[in-house]
Amino acid sequence: MDNLYAQEIEELWKQCGQIDLSETLDDLKRDIVKFSNMIVPCREWLSDRNKLKNLKHSVDSYKIKHLAESDIGDWVPHSVFVLSAYLEGFELSKSKLRGDVYVVSTNIGAKKR
Repeated sequence: MDNLYAQEIEELWKQCGQIDLSETLDDLKRDIVKFSNMIVPCREWLSDRNKLKNLKHSVDSYKIKHLAESDIGDWVPHSVFVLSAYLEGFELSKSKLRGDVYVVSTNIGAKKR
């Protein structure tokens, strides 16, 4: 398996637990490696967002991912979006199940002015 971001993915797993539909750490690694071409567009989108002082629980990572997709103009895997937020230094909560998807709360804010 490609070692792209392997250490960071392991740290993310320890911090948040399951993300999206990944049941194991290996599932998460495979998903991120498969769609690694979306990491840079996600990080660019996130770099233009404010970091809130506190985690925002009302809008989770899955909902924010859809905002990013609209601006990026392409589908973004939730797992890649969460890793990108982690790499950009955003705070992430332990994951929780919403429907059939594991999501995290974040401190991703509005677009910088």
